[in-house]
Amino acid sequence: MYWTAQHAAVWGFYWSAESSQLLLNNRSEFINKYIKICVRYGICVPIDYLLGMSIEELVISCLKKQVDPSRWYILHSLYTKSEFKTSLFPCRMYIKQNNDLVGDFYFSVSPLIKMQRESELILDDDVNSLVKVWSYSNIDGSRKSILFYLDTDAFFSALSNHSLEDNIDNSKLAFLNATRLNSFIRDIAAVMFEFGANEMAFNNLCEADEDEHKSRYFSNYFLQVDGEILFYEDVYSLLPVKDKHKDFEVIQVGIDHTRYKKYLHSKESNL
Repeated sequence: MYWTAQHAAVWGFYWSAESSQLLLNNRSEFINKYIKICVRYGICVPIDYLLGMSIEELVISCLKKQVDPSRWYILHSLYTKSEFKTSLFPCRMYIKQNNDLVGDFYFSVSPLIKMQRESELILDDDVNSLVKVWSYSNIDGSRKSILFYLDTDAFFSALSNHSLEDNIDNSKLAFLNATRLNSFIRDIAAVMFEFGANEMAFNNLCEADEDEHKSRYFSNYFLQVDGEILFYEDVYSLLPVKDKHKDFEVIQVGIDHTRYKKYLHSKESNL
């Protein structure tokens, strides 16, 4: 009941016009790896997959859609369905319900809307996604980008917003939710660089006025969980069976970290 929809953070990945051809020329392989990472961590899972379409079928369906590559809608056809008023980005979220932790797929916190059968989805234009995926190309096409917006404080270990008088301990849910988001961002970054990204940027939107102070929520571009950076593999073996996201064990994704590691090394060398 304490989560709010707010601009919390954004992760951006950027391509030059030349480097973008690597992604555009290998769309099938890119989309396949991207979807597998989404499903593996339960973050931004494509709607079609939740409605019963396999990853292989979803990739084929996406590639069949005639999306103009010059407009850089490389992920657009994964999330846009004409019968919906808005794009949806369902995430597996654990919530506290009657003092028990319950996990299911949700795509909004304001109000909290559960992912159900397609026929039962009734959406308003102002539905807030937990995580939004946007893609851009500047006017002359010289720079292209894919951005991931976190639009909720649901992943924070401690909640403090305009609706609260005191801080609320959200650490139990953060162990289940934020650890998956950290692993998701890390693996997505590796895939983006594998397919030609030149640059990565992170903006801490919820603490924009705290640039000179230590962040309460983030370290580098990862979420802190009770003051430290934890990934899903750090906590998975410790979780009760009912709280484990099972696709984490089933979905394996081969990732080439070479370009990403070179990028990180170059950033460290310039510090």
